[in-house]
Amino acid sequence: MKKLDDHKFYANFGTFDEVILLCYSDYITPRLSAKLGIVEWTNFFLSADDFPYDKVIFANVDDREAVVIYERSKPLKQKPLLYESATRTVIHGSFTPMGVEFNMNNTANQAPLIKPKQDRKKGKK
Repeated sequence: MKKLDDHKFYANFGTFDEVILLCYSDYITPRLSAKLGIVEWTNFFLSADDFPYDKVIFANVDDREAVVIYERSKPLKQKPLLYESATRTVIHGSFTPMGVEFNMNNTANQAPLIKPKQDRKKGKK
């Protein structure tokens, strides 16, 4: 693991108050990563692996925001909650005329209008 080798080099090279790993992205922002649970889950997995760096900071290049996602002195021992926004199921229903009642549960539980490919092949036999 390259980061582990880098940490050993820094630890042997001199005396530092903290050795910090900086991670960045052009796409994911700290706000989005917090909303999706990326911050908490990363903290959990790094804590479970006893990651050697004192801190890991995640930053976004465009908006220049940053968040501490791991602190060795504050390990996260409990699994984070499931994040609802990351596990939403999206369904697409048919067009509904104005004034007609629409029940999402009924629509979601109906058989598909277009049969899956495997069922269509069975029907041709």
